[in-house]
Amino acid sequence: MTDFRERAVLGALSLLSVTTGAVDALSFLVLGHVFTALATGNLLFLAFALGGTSDIPSAVPSTVSLTAFVLGVVCGSALIRLLRRRRPFWLPHTLAAEAVLLAVAAVVALGWPGDGSVSSGQRYAVIGLVALAMGLRNIGVVRAPITGMTTLLIQIPLVTLIGTLLVPGTTASGGREIRFVRPVATVAGMFLGGLAGTLMVPWGPSPALFVLSGVVALIAASGLLLSPGDAETVAGRSV
Repeated sequence: MTDFRERAVLGALSLLSVTTGAVDALSFLVLGHVFTALATGNLLFLAFALGGTSDIPSAVPSTVSLTAFVLGVVCGSALIRLLRRRRPFWLPHTLAAEAVLLAVAAVVALGWPGDGSVSSGQRYAVIGLVALAMGLRNIGVVRAPITGMTTLLIQIPLVTLIGTLLVPGTTASGGREIRFVRPVATVAGMFLGGLAGTLMVPWGPSPALFVLSGVVALIAASGLLLSPGDAETVAGRSV
C-alpha cells in the first residue's frame, strides 16, 4: 500500500475504536449498568449482582449482554467461514453485518422514554442486539488479525505503548507504527469514543445508534479494508 492508503486504513481502524468507546458509553449511561462491547465488565457486573451488592440490582442485563456477545462470536465465526470460500478478505462484510444489527437496535429503541421508564423487553432487546453486533465485530477483528489495533480493548495496546516508551525491546516486534502509532490510535480512539458517546446521551439511544451504524457502514463500504494485500499489511506481515 502507499503511505496515504496505509494512513487511511489506520484512520478507519481508529474510527472503529471510537465507535467501540461510544457504544459502551451509551450502554452504561443509557441502557443502565451494562456494557455491550467490554465483555470483561459484564462478567464482573454479573459477579457483583450474584454477590448481592445493591449497586448492581439485577444480573439480567449483564447476562443478556454476555449471552448475545457470545452468540455474536459464534455467528461471526460461521459467517467468516462462509465468506472465506468466496472472498479473500471478509472484514468489510462482517462490518456491514454489524452496521445492520446496530441499525436494527436503533429501530427497536425508537420511542425510548426520556425519564428512563423503559420496558424491560425493549431494554433487553436493545442490549442484546448491540452486544450481538459487538461480538460479531470482535471475532472479525481477531480473525483478521490486526496487529496492534484491536478496536475493542485497550489493555494490550496500552501495555505495548508503555513498554515501548519506558522499556524499549520488551514489547512486540515490528516497526514504529505497530509499537507506537497503532496503540496510541487505539487508546485515543476509545477515549474519544467514550467522550462522544457521553455527549450523545441526551439524544437517546435510537439516534445515537443510527449514527454509529452509519459510521460502521461507511467504513465497510469505503473499500479501505477490502483487498487481501491490505489485510496482510494491516496485520503487520510482509507481502
